[in-house]
Amino acid sequence: MVRGIIVETRGPDQGATQHIHMLAKKYLGRDYPLFDGETRVILRIKPTHVMERGTDGQRAGRWS
Repeated sequence: MVRGIIVETRGPDQGATQHIHMLAKKYLGRDYPLFDGETRVILRIKPTHVMERGTDGQRAGRWS
């Protein structure tokens, strides 16, 4: 779990919709199906606390 402070918010007019389509094309091979009235946002978070569970003591986590 990661806790933090939101330092930036990007809405659909700032690339959030294009970003979800880019990820969907990469992993699904097609655009992400957006429903009527659905709005995408990107939240950039500065971590203040990170808690890890299930580590064996040899590696701190998946990406370390």
